[in-house]
Amino acid sequence: MKPRVRTLLVVIGLAFAPPAIRADELQADTNAIQRLTPEQARTLAETFPGAYVVFDRLGHTAGVSGCLPLNGLRTLDEATAKALSGFAKGPLLLDGLTELDAPTAGALAGCPCRFLTLRGLTSLDADTAAALADYAGSLELSSDTVRKFFATHPFGKDTARAYAALLGGDLSRLTALDADTAQALAAYKGHSLRLDGLTTLDRDTAKALATFNGSALHVGGVRTIDAETARSLAEFAGRLFLDGLTSLDPETATALAAFDRMDLQLSGLTSLDTDTAAALAEVAGHSTLRLGGIATLDAATAKALAKFKGAWLVLDGLTALDADAARALAEVQDAALSLDALPALDADIAKAFATFRGQWLSLHGLQRASFGEIATLRTNPRIKFPNAFYLLRETIALLVGIALCVLLAVICWRSAVPRSAAL
Repeated sequence: MKPRVRTLLVVIGLAFAPPAIRADELQADTNAIQRLTPEQARTLAETFPGAYVVFDRLGHTAGVSGCLPLNGLRTLDEATAKALSGFAKGPLLLDGLTELDAPTAGALAGCPCRFLTLRGLTSLDADTAAALADYAGSLELSSDTVRKFFATHPFGKDTARAYAALLGGDLSRLTALDADTAQALAAYKGHSLRLDGLTTLDRDTAKALATFNGSALHVGGVRTIDAETARSLAEFAGRLFLDGLTSLDPETATALAAFDRMDLQLSGLTSLDTDTAAALAEVAGHSTLRLGGIATLDAATAKALAKFKGAWLVLDGLTALDADAARALAEVQDAALSLDALPALDADIAKAFATFRGQWLSLHGLQRASFGEIATLRTNPRIKFPNAFYLLRETIALLVGIALCVLLAVICWRSAVPRSAAL
């Protein structure tokens, strides 16, 4: 091709090509942008500082900073979506899109942004839903579109991840789950799975769910589990919520005690025998054991729990405690102990707690205590009080200081009066 012809074609191409959008122009009003090339999208993802946007999210009006709002875009291809997925400052808002194919959805799924909104989509096929299920943040579509998808795609092994993504991991309405579907569901990349509608759980299903890589697994509807199922659940690496359990035998407790990761919450238990308490005390590592349903505790059970090998023992349902149980709990060695529901104590309990040698003892729910009891507790710096008690201490110190100043002024004045009269 002759140089003159080539130059002419380049000029014509530039004349009819979409104008390049500079970074400063993109920042002015990103919602006004109706189309983007991959290069423009990459520039935008790299240079846009993020905007503060107020909108309805999950039924509530919320203001969120760091957003990239592109609600004026009507179409999006895979290459441009891949470029936009480099935006990491905050949410990506694409509510102007009415349709999305699977490759483009897959490109968007790689975005590290906190949440992705696609509330303009009018339909969703199985492949696109499966691609979006790879997104690790919070995904938002219109309720109508989600309902249409559910109506045409029943829950099962092939759609489990998509259901989890569209519901933000909340599958509480699910009442039955087999091992194969649980394995598919465990591949969901969100932060948590909520399966509180399940009332039973077998070993294989539990083992599959335990492979979920999120931070929390809720199975709070399960009323009883056997030791094998407990052992499978104990393999989960995040926070495990079993608040539906109302009783626990020592063998099952021993199996659960293999859990050594984060939080093990058993707030449905309202009582513990000594053997079960001793088994649960074997929970080790950096784990937190939460027993928020225990309202009273005898000395023998308290002594068993005091051998807790984890990081934090939470007994925030405990509203009454005698001195013997308090002395037993004070024997906690390396862990922190939380008794934030305890409203009051007496002198004997205060003396017992003053000997606490664990990481720290939290008494933030304390409402009534005498000055003597507070003084006793204050001899141990590991004990944490409600802020009101610290404020009371400072107020008393201030009043004492003022009283001493007034007394000193009176003494000085009275000693000066006779001297003045003699003059």
